[in-house]
Amino acid sequence: MHNIKMIVTDIDGTILPYGETEFSDNTKKMFSDAKHKGIITVIASGREMVTIRDLLPQIENDVDYFIGANGSFVYDVKNKKYVIDNHIDHKDAFEFNLWSQSNFNDEGWTITDDQHIFRSENKIVPDSWFLKHHVSRLMPNKDFASKIKANLISLITITSSNQHYFDETVKWINENENRDLEINSRWSSGWFISRKNVNKLTAAIELSKLLNIDTSQVIAFGDSENDVEMIEGFNFGIAVKNANDHVKNVAHQIIDHVENDAVYHFLKSKKVI
Repeated sequence: MHNIKMIVTDIDGTILPYGETEFSDNTKKMFSDAKHKGIITVIASGREMVTIRDLLPQIENDVDYFIGANGSFVYDVKNKKYVIDNHIDHKDAFEFNLWSQSNFNDEGWTITDDQHIFRSENKIVPDSWFLKHHVSRLMPNKDFASKIKANLISLITITSSNQHYFDETVKWINENENRDLEINSRWSSGWFISRKNVNKLTAAIELSKLLNIDTSQVIAFGDSENDVEMIEGFNFGIAVKNANDHVKNVAHQIIDHVENDAVYHFLKSKKVI
């Protein structure tokens, strides 16, 4: 495992225990040590510009790139600019919002740009472990049409375990071949919608090409459904012990638990950093 030139890691559940808001000293040191060795550091998350804002300042001096919203964009942290843009088309997001309002208004969904999270009227719980830190950024759905930043829509998130809603979403997406949307990943209580063929792996590969780094020189870490392609797709795809079974089944190696700073200790033990 030598000649690693780029580290790509998921955040929640991989280097940050769920619900925590502060990176451990070891995790901060991991990024710092990697930088000193000239390794490109990348955080890849379902988080976007709204929900990363409290975490990024903790590590921004040592992290090079942020793959946000499961690959919808890649953000150059130092130069504060997008280097890869796979944002959702405004027309597609607008039509999904109208369709959901008309057919599943009792369900929950959010649509996010770089400043706000536009929430449906029902089933979005502001004091959930994830959203409670971003309450000031929540906007009512009625403001979506007038206030959404049309060119910076990064993610549609559905919060529902309703199988009928899921099936109808898939049908709605597929009934129009010009609709540039797909189910990005799904879990027990919801699913992400992104542009077609956009995920953490596609964004990481696009970034590696931009930086002239071969994919054999990339190591990736993850724990959840939105990490599956990335963990399976790279030669060194590593799952933490607390990862779900799907991620573990495609991983090349399983390491310790996120609570024990697994990624830091693994990289140290392999002398990557």
